[in-house]
Amino acid sequence: MLTINQGEVKKILIAELGYSSFEANSYLRDYPAIHDELVEVVQQWLQDRTITDFNVFGLSLKEYMRNHRAHFLMAVRDFNRLFDDDLTPGRRERLIGIMHKPVIIR
Repeated sequence: MLTINQGEVKKILIAELGYSSFEANSYLRDYPAIHDELVEVVQQWLQDRTITDFNVFGLSLKEYMRNHRAHFLMAVRDFNRLFDDDLTPGRRERLIGIMHKPVIIR
């Protein structure tokens, strides 16, 4: 598991993603530790903002970001949930189904 450096990520959220300091703090308050399956992808992004595509359960991180209009940290948070030990197989399947569907924004 990887616990992100909240100070470093807060700077990224503010400088690169347009968050206010309050919004960044609020966003990061409950940001989860990153499961081992996603650590390499997250470390690469933190180093140089390269988004390495990650595929699991038929889901592509880049496609998810595009279809859900999510920035990298949002997508990682959502993908991270798929690896939680307390997630039952049925709930995991429902979550995967939801994540496969694009968000419609009007």
